[in-house]
Amino acid sequence: MAEANRTGILAKAQKRLSRTKTKVLQTFGKADKSTDESFDELVQKTEKQQEVAQHLQKEIKTYLHCVRALGQASKSLATAVSQTYEEEWTDAAEVKKSLESVDLLWTDYQQNVHEKVLDVLNDYIASFPSLKARIAKRGRKMVDYDNSRHNLAVLQTAKKTDEAKITKAQEDLNESKRIYEELHKELCADLPDFYNSRITFYADIFQKLFGQESILHCELATISDTVNTINEKLATEFLHFAYKPRRPLSQSVSDNSEEQELNGESSPKHQPLSASAIQSTPSRQQDTVSKGHFYSNEDEAKSPVRINGSIDNKEEPTGKTRQLPQHKDIDDEEEERVPENSIYEVPGGEEEEEAEAYQDNPSNRPLFEPPPDALYQVEATHAYYGEDEDELSFEAGDIIYVIPFENEDEQDEGWQMGVRQKDGIKGVFPENFTRQL
Repeated sequence: MAEANRTGILAKAQKRLSRTKTKVLQTFGKADKSTDESFDELVQKTEKQQEVAQHLQKEIKTYLHCVRALGQASKSLATAVSQTYEEEWTDAAEVKKSLESVDLLWTDYQQNVHEKVLDVLNDYIASFPSLKARIAKRGRKMVDYDNSRHNLAVLQTAKKTDEAKITKAQEDLNESKRIYEELHKELCADLPDFYNSRITFYADIFQKLFGQESILHCELATISDTVNTINEKLATEFLHFAYKPRRPLSQSVSDNSEEQELNGESSPKHQPLSASAIQSTPSRQQDTVSKGHFYSNEDEAKSPVRINGSIDNKEEPTGKTRQLPQHKDIDDEEEERVPENSIYEVPGGEEEEEAEAYQDNPSNRPLFEPPPDALYQVEATHAYYGEDEDELSFEAGDIIYVIPFENEDEQDEGWQMGVRQKDGIKGVFPENFTRQL
């Protein structure tokens, strides 16, 4: 037994040495080399075919990994939605039943793709090693055939011929040629057929892949449509429970409100200020001084004032209404003159009501010039309708002059004080409904 193994090992070593010697001689042109360009082209196509199949196998494995993660995420989302949807809501049982089937759809899809696509592709790729082994064997037998031809040629061209050796070499040549041609013929028939079979193979697995994906998406679409229809019905039935959040209050006002609520009192968002608290602008003060409209002392401030051609002997209101400074010697025409672009109204007497903190009575006429204290102007990008009396309503395209707050503590974040250009109305408005010009 050991002798037989030793003989086999020596025979294999001798063949390997003989093939190596033949390749060296062929490299240096000392021996002929059999070539077949058409067969070499088939071999290159087979190698390319294997690379494509392996790349597709890798991508399908990655895809299945993502499908597994997506299915898990979809299942988690469906569970969260089912838990959120309360039992007393519209068709709650049907919604929960539809969401439970989502997990089954993803599981079936993953299993079908693995069995009908990936496993089939794995079997297809497994056929390449055996085919390439046959190609390698054909290459070795071709070298043996070339070696036998070279040995016979050497013996026939020797100076001293030995017929016995020549006969033995001829027999070896015939045997090696027979083996080589059998392998070559088989491969020349199998390789083209195997290469052309790729078309129907890929068509089949692509059909299974996208067919299963189509079934999944159709079933998910049906579930989505069902749940969506129920939620539309739910929104219609409970439309009267819609909640519209109000704008946030400033920190100081919120603290005061909480304190007053503890005492059983209600606290408005803005405390109204008297019109006399509104400070006169520098330009108006300069006009008054230039005309001599000022009081030199306290007695002059209490002197009779002429308004609309009559003498008003009443004392000046204390902090209730805004009074324009008047001089006792001015003419009636000068007394009645009010700047056209003023946003304020001259107090009229006994029946004058207390002015609002953020909104003066409109002049019902457009402002041709910005107010003296205007910081900049903005244009409304969206219509806004105020919810409180101190808020300024406007339409898209209206021009608003932004002015400073009289009391900076009353300014909320994201809100500005402004005067509407078209009628002089003053109030607070949301800044994100406008754009600065």
